[in-house]
Amino acid sequence: MTAIQRNNALLPNTREVSLRGGGSGRGAGVARREPVGRRLRFPADPAAELMPSAEFLGTEPDFQAILEDFRDGPLDPSRRRVLGRLMGMFAMDYQGARAEERRFLRRLLMGRNAREGYAANRALHLCQIPHVIRRTLSLGVAESRFATGPLSGFIGAVQARNAAITFMLLGPSARERVWNALTRAGAHDTIGPLKNADRLVERVLILKALAARRHLLGPWSIVGPTALDEVIAFADEIRCNARAHLALTTTLERPKDGVTLPLPAKVPADPIGRASVMARATVDPVYAWRLHGGVQKVVGDEPWSATGSDDALPDLDRSPLLDRTRLHQALAEARQLGDELLPQTASDALAAHLGGKDLKGAEAAAKDDALAVLKNRGFDVVRLEAIDAIRDDAKGIYRYDAARAFSMLVSRFTGATYVRRVFSDQLTAGADPLQQIDRALEQGFVVPTVLAELRKTSVRALLIVGARGDRAGKPELVVQPISGELIVLPARSILEPVLPEQLGSRVRADAYLAPAALDLLAPPFGIVFSEIGIEDRL
Repeated sequence: MTAIQRNNALLPNTREVSLRGGGSGRGAGVARREPVGRRLRFPADPAAELMPSAEFLGTEPDFQAILEDFRDGPLDPSRRRVLGRLMGMFAMDYQGARAEERRFLRRLLMGRNAREGYAANRALHLCQIPHVIRRTLSLGVAESRFATGPLSGFIGAVQARNAAITFMLLGPSARERVWNALTRAGAHDTIGPLKNADRLVERVLILKALAARRHLLGPWSIVGPTALDEVIAFADEIRCNARAHLALTTTLERPKDGVTLPLPAKVPADPIGRASVMARATVDPVYAWRLHGGVQKVVGDEPWSATGSDDALPDLDRSPLLDRTRLHQALAEARQLGDELLPQTASDALAAHLGGKDLKGAEAAAKDDALAVLKNRGFDVVRLEAIDAIRDDAKGIYRYDAARAFSMLVSRFTGATYVRRVFSDQLTAGADPLQQIDRALEQGFVVPTVLAELRKTSVRALLIVGARGDRAGKPELVVQPISGELIVLPARSILEPVLPEQLGSRVRADAYLAPAALDLLAPPFGIVFSEIGIEDRL
């Protein structure tokens, strides 16, 4: 089991960043001007602080329009400390948003944990998940579980991001089952929406339970169906319960306002055992719910009421192209498991078929074998009827966002969301790609890089796996091409129009995928508590 800490925002790293040295040498890095620290000011005029957003919007912001929607004036100097430096970005989002998004942002700002909730909202934008999932999870972070006491919400910011990624990586049938559970939240089967039920909290808890089982929902998992059934059963049990009841029974944490509720009898008395149980209950609401005794409907006196449009879920996107990421995930994990599950020849034949190649003879037979394995041994990997749609899309206009898909796949294992950045765009904007790459390496990540070759539409992958300094103190990068052999390059060569010939003929580095956790670089979440019997196995 994993104890997941909520991701607190990290202060920007203002030191001069240089590529790490190896042996007796140190990397000289890229010459940078030492940043000057500035004291935070809160001017009387809100426009003075929000003005920098004008250059990003391309027009001067209409601050009067931004301010007039806030009846209690949360943007005045006394309230703007809630978001601090994020307030400028909040103003940009608010002005460019439609009515529904503005309602969401106003509610987000009113939460007791608004700063972390908004940081989670920005991170979920990177995941490009459905808006209703993003808003639900962000509010689950921003709105505290209790009216007094700890600020923590029903879900932490990092776990919210992993819940979103887990949902997007589900297969078609599993994704539809979870979506249906989210749709039924807060509503009785025959009466309809209940007044005292809280759809938002129910949906947050369903997604949190999903995130706690993301390691059990892989495409080759033999326990995947059981784990998903547990989430759906939990969704049915908590449906139509009041918010206050769910707040107490889906955790072992207690408020500090005089409300007392004894810990369940199953919680061990010894401190070490109790710490282990409480950590697990913090991560997994299903576990906490079971400890408290399971089903207990608390709906109040008035059984039904009309529900606003904000509570409705749109139709689920059932495009077969959404199954492509899950299919790539299954093929990648099958290679790691070895030929006993999916032989390499079958995997290669299926990949070639998906790419639009016409297969014959042995290759066609190998492709059919791969499809049979997916159908019989995979847990909700892909609809077989979607294979043709994926193949046709690859042969026509390629609409598949490979960078986004890779980000989701890697996020499942690293805890970071990857953002595609083009080298030339970064240099034009005055950014330093080498600094960003070095910082990612320091955090323990490799940096996937896309290589483009002149007069060819296909691209190749390159991994930047390390950095060091030579004897002269010049920074170097350690890279790994598809061939698997490590190559050491001068760091500046990655920015040149043509890379060294050992990487190919007339090849340049086009873009790289920078790991980002929330809106800042951060290491993977997950803390090992071996002394109390909790291990991070995700």
